[in-house]
Amino acid sequence: MGGEGRVSRNAVLASRTIDDAPAAVLADRQEPGVLNAIVLRAPTYYVARMFDLAIHSPRQHDQQRIAGGRVVLAVGQDGVWRLAETEAAAGGGRLVLSHNGNGFDAAGMPVGERLETPGSLAFTLGDVRFELSDANATRSRGARALQRLETDDDRRAADASGPASATLARWLEALSALNRWSASTPEFYRDAARFAVEPVGLDGAMILERDPASDAWRIVSSELPRPELGVGFDPTLLERLAAQHGVWFHGVEQPTDDGETPLKVDPRPAIVLAPVTDGSGELVGAVYAWRVVHSGNGRRGVRYLEANLVRLLADSVSSGVARLEQEAEAGRRRALLEQAFTRTVAQQIERDPAMLQGRRRDVSVLFADLRDFSGLCAELPTETTYELLGDVMDCLTRAVTDNDGVVIDYYGDGLSAMWNAPLSQPEHAEMACEAGLQMLAELPHVSERWADRMRAPLRLGVGVHTGPAAVGNIGSTQKIKYGPRGETVNLASRVEAATKRLGVPLVATAATARLLPSRLQARRLCRARLPGLEEAVELYSVAFPTTESRVLAALDRYERALSCYERGDWDEAFSLLKAQIKTSGPAAFLADTIRRQRSIKIGRRESDHDAPDTEPAVITIEEK
Repeated sequence: MGGEGRVSRNAVLASRTIDDAPAAVLADRQEPGVLNAIVLRAPTYYVARMFDLAIHSPRQHDQQRIAGGRVVLAVGQDGVWRLAETEAAAGGGRLVLSHNGNGFDAAGMPVGERLETPGSLAFTLGDVRFELSDANATRSRGARALQRLETDDDRRAADASGPASATLARWLEALSALNRWSASTPEFYRDAARFAVEPVGLDGAMILERDPASDAWRIVSSELPRPELGVGFDPTLLERLAAQHGVWFHGVEQPTDDGETPLKVDPRPAIVLAPVTDGSGELVGAVYAWRVVHSGNGRRGVRYLEANLVRLLADSVSSGVARLEQEAEAGRRRALLEQAFTRTVAQQIERDPAMLQGRRRDVSVLFADLRDFSGLCAELPTETTYELLGDVMDCLTRAVTDNDGVVIDYYGDGLSAMWNAPLSQPEHAEMACEAGLQMLAELPHVSERWADRMRAPLRLGVGVHTGPAAVGNIGSTQKIKYGPRGETVNLASRVEAATKRLGVPLVATAATARLLPSRLQARRLCRARLPGLEEAVELYSVAFPTTESRVLAALDRYERALSCYERGDWDEAFSLLKAQIKTSGPAAFLADTIRRQRSIKIGRRESDHDAPDTEPAVITIEEK
């Protein structure tokens, strides 16, 4: 802490708020009554010397090491003093401090009153306190590590009287209150500094943070009821703390340089500092407090019990830092999980991380893909295309999450999703189909918003299949990509592709359809062989039930036509389909299938006409 210099009457006027200073001092200032800057100057042979500059006000409290020579501090509109590059930033309102080799001279420019100070410099401008000291000269007295009191009988006897019970109660209450705060709240560090002053009885305190890369220290919070008693910290003590962790303090009795005669009264501040560590025990900060003998406090030095209380305070801050690290890690992991899962699922995975481990289980997989999207946005600018795609993906993703699904991945103009993993969902098939129906219901709203920029409305195909799959995190610890692998995924993708040929927006396999409740209507479309798959699959359309007679009649007619087709009565099947070819996608598909089958049969050699089909009821759906 810097000591007060010997100040002349004129110098005081030049170095405070200056509201009542002589008019000559204010004459060429841009704004009367305001000091714009402070200029620090040193002789040529001091250029390489370093100084510690501490600044404290209700708006700021920081300390930094600066090089000798010339340093300019300018005050901003926010009332915070910062380093400036040139003296021009000060305009006419400047206070110049020059080091003459023995101390500092100060002058309010351009008048030129001077201030002589020994060694370090401390002065006040309005509510701003400045302390400047030579970093090469230690301000510390001898310090020692806190010893275990039970092994130090003499010291324990010296402190035998101890504080009153009311004082102890206040100390314990303060520590208890501090432990209730989260280290992420501003109150935590503010109260930590305050508790070192009010309950413990020290004159000032700071919570410091250490930069592990540069070993520099930063003031996080402070409690300074009387800034004139000191606003800076002693870097030499912090260097000692970094070299050897422990509580260091200036006791009631400190030895003189000869190590024998105790010095009962020392006018310099008695300092106590204790380490703040993180969850791994690394030094990340310090509680730094001090006491000065003055008219309001006659105590000398720091007692063992007070040093112990500062240690307990530092331990509480360390616990807060460790909790903050844990909270930050939990928050990072939660954010990572919520990128892949709904909040509800993410919370359950937090409680049971093993849920992400690979396992085999039945899942319902959904694939959704826009139809002819490239053609629709061919004339749109790239930025607009991505804006439209983002709008579409928001719509599709919302349908998945609204139905408690997990998005597996996004594919250009589509996505895939899954149900029944990692959480068990007995109604997973129903949830997957309802998500698909929600997509189809909400996509027209997106089309309406973009109608003036697209050639035609957006169209979507959705395929759902239920079956066994290996599920787990196939990403990394930095980016979760939880999803299924295996034939179930491949089949669901093929079913979605089949919606193009079938003319049905939502198609599900029999494995999914048989799990659906009565409130969802599954209508059989056909038995089909899909590209890349050996086994034929039963395909169903899925929709909400309808009572409209026209629609019910059309559905019944298709089912009868399908039955005729599968038993080889193509003429009857085609006759039933003819009336709805233009209005029904499935009817048009089945009618086209009959035409192709007839064409193939006519093209066969005469000897093969009566050869039976191996699977006459199976329709091969080729990629389109």
